[in-house]
Amino acid sequence: MSVQRVSLLALLDPRLSESRPASIRLQDSLLETGTVLYTDHPVDRELVGHVFTLGQQFFSLPIEVKQRYEFPEQGRQRGYTSFGVEHAKDNPDRPDLKEFWHQGPQLPDGHRYYKDYGHNVLVKEVPEFFKALNLLHTAYSGVAHGHVLPTISVLLNKDREWLSRETKDGDDVLRLIRYLAQIHCQGMDGCEPAAEHQDIDLGTLIHARRGGGLVLTLKDGSKLTLETEGGELIFQTGDMLQAITGYAFPSITHMVKRQKDPTKETMSAPFFIHPNPEFTIEVLDGFKDQPRAGEVKRASSRRFLFKRLIEIGIHPGPNPYPF
Repeated sequence: MSVQRVSLLALLDPRLSESRPASIRLQDSLLETGTVLYTDHPVDRELVGHVFTLGQQFFSLPIEVKQRYEFPEQGRQRGYTSFGVEHAKDNPDRPDLKEFWHQGPQLPDGHRYYKDYGHNVLVKEVPEFFKALNLLHTAYSGVAHGHVLPTISVLLNKDREWLSRETKDGDDVLRLIRYLAQIHCQGMDGCEPAAEHQDIDLGTLIHARRGGGLVLTLKDGSKLTLETEGGELIFQTGDMLQAITGYAFPSITHMVKRQKDPTKETMSAPFFIHPNPEFTIEVLDGFKDQPRAGEVKRASSRRFLFKRLIEIGIHPGPNPYPF
């Protein structure tokens, strides 16, 4: 099993001779590995680098300053999350070696989901940070809703715009992560940049750096280090897409492996694609014959999300959308 490289341009233009083979590679890659590498995409590498530069300025601020922008009572869905807070599900004693920032869509006052999502936070110490994050969020959102989701909708036996409709005004979250140097793990058994986990969304986009920092655990239990040339967009199936396909499209367990240099820090900016709060997580008609379809418990997407946020330590609980 291998992760396929697929051109977004080929997928989107059926007139191209590469279109049909690209669609087949996309489907095969998602069914086998829950992951695909998109090439020929419009997310600008320089914009990503600019966000990283501003992010480094923010993360270098004193902790007491950064924590002014941390809102645990809101589930940390916007703003800052301190090192030591997030951990993998069922691993509360082993926090991930990271701190991060959440930026969501810009909603106007009075929007029907404004109270559900909260508002983005302006950092007065790094005034350009807000604008740059919004630009990157917009760029990712354009690719997700204009390119990626339409091609996946077709694989679900739906019309091209189905997923885009269901995710309209969804709570897509850009997470800017600073992975701390491994030397910060002293005295912490089993500390990893990001321990093995799955993503609780429809899918995740990550602008890839050169190398092999992401390790996948495939369906047969084997490990695969994802080798990237740099600049591709990694897409990974999330738990929500796995659920609505009755586990046909697997949400693959993955982790961020340690740097060889224990003093080196890295940054990443994954984009989590979410439906709107009213979307119902349930197996689609075309996938009800899947062997594990019966394991899927019907729930609203918001309820589905907050259950996991509590499990990984981001939200203090209780679940505001209980089962």
